Amino acid sequence: MESGITSPTQVFSSLKQFAEESGVQQEIKELSMQYARKIVDTMFDENGPKIEQFHSINLSQDKDSFIQYALILDFFKQSGLSFPLQVLTFESQHPEFQYSRKELCNELGLNHRDPSPLLMQIIQKITKKAQ
Repeated sequence: MESGITSPTQVFSSLKQFAEESGVQQEIKELSMQYARKIVDTMFDENGPKIEQFHSINLSQDKDSFIQYALILDFFKQSGLSFPLQVLTFESQHPEFQYSRKELCNELGLNHRDPSPLLMQIIQKITKKAQ
């Protein structure tokens, strides 16, 4: 990751650039179109194949899954991004998910009094070590 990333806007820009350059963005668009076509096809053919259901993110598998999910929620919350926060909790099927920012900071060696997103604190730590 490039050094000097200090704001959520820079993180978004870097992620967008990565998604475009790696082909992830195009792949997601193509998969979305395939899925949309499948939905439309099943709307007009009652005997057609059923649409698969999406399963929730399994947060009980391991501690890393819990931490990763909490870091993403914290990023949205601390950045004031309430819409993506609501979408994530709905789409992951975990609207009841709770985490303690203080406990998460203690676990990761971060400052819970710093209001910046925990992901930003992690990125800043990494870039300082790389310099």
